[in-house]
Amino acid sequence: MSDVPPTAAVPPKKRKPVARKAYDQRDAIDRGLATLGKDSPVHAICASPSLQRRLDAYEHRDAAAESYQWYYKRLGLTALILTSAAILLGAVTLMAPLSTGYEAVRSSMGTAAVTFNFAVLALVALIKRNALVAKWMTSRAKAERLRGMIFERLLGAAAARPGALSDALNVTNAAHVDYQLGYFKSAKSRHLRPAWLKTIAKYLAGSTFLLSVTIATLRWRPIADYLRGHAQQVNDLLAYLQQSEGVHIQLGLSVISAGMVVALTAWELMNQDERNAKLYELSERRLSALNAGKRTEAIAAAAAGDAAPVASYLRDVRAVLEADQQSWQLSPPPEDPTLAHLRKLR
Repeated sequence: MSDVPPTAAVPPKKRKPVARKAYDQRDAIDRGLATLGKDSPVHAICASPSLQRRLDAYEHRDAAAESYQWYYKRLGLTALILTSAAILLGAVTLMAPLSTGYEAVRSSMGTAAVTFNFAVLALVALIKRNALVAKWMTSRAKAERLRGMIFERLLGAAAARPGALSDALNVTNAAHVDYQLGYFKSAKSRHLRPAWLKTIAKYLAGSTFLLSVTIATLRWRPIADYLRGHAQQVNDLLAYLQQSEGVHIQLGLSVISAGMVVALTAWELMNQDERNAKLYELSERRLSALNAGKRTEAIAAAAAGDAAPVASYLRDVRAVLEADQQSWQLSPPPEDPTLAHLRKLR
């Protein structure tokens, strides 16, 4: 499920050519065909109107799924940024000095925070109104079913032509099985990439919380009395923290820390990087095991013109890929990214 700019929000009734991607199914089939002899009947099968219709249907449904995914993630990310900004503004307003010179600043930041919150509500309403998550999941499931139909058609047509089944299986292995293995590897790496950013964010949230606890500890009178007199700077700091501003700084830092944890949790549930990386790793492992086992049997059967083991091999491949897709259907991203952390608590 790559995260690329949209090519079509909704598949048009009259289909138009779809812009090619770097990772394109049609190109993978062409590369598989390039390994065959020019007289192979598989060239004619792949160029037939029935198979081309399936390819076109897949590409348009695939483009729709990526479009819905792209819009959902952009709107969701914007909502998360605005929510975090509103939390930060609220915390800074809380920590601002209470002297009269800062009243205009506090008022401006409060107004901005309220404006951001209204913008977040509008973005979440837009995501829900357009049912972007449901349409993304539905379009992706349909695209994957159509992808399987392409190769079912290819092998089915090849089985009826003498000598074509072996070439058709070679194309299927290259353009479907190996292609999907390559996707699983690249997708796993892509989802593991943001891990270091999350680690930094976790440390920042923890450090902010510890600073808030430290301030609360220093404001505790027995400790403050013990530390007084050891140094003038410590004495001045303790005197400042004993004032009402010290309470506001402590509370503001606590709000920032909690806000960072909430934003990090929501971002993880929206992108599901850790889950997806593990899912792609497991799917890659299952498909590789199948590849090492039944693939050799299917190649031998195709060379002998026996279509049954080849069809069984494709069904097993499709079972692995559809299990990967079903996991998305069972646990989709949240429609409201700003409240995703509540979902994790349930």
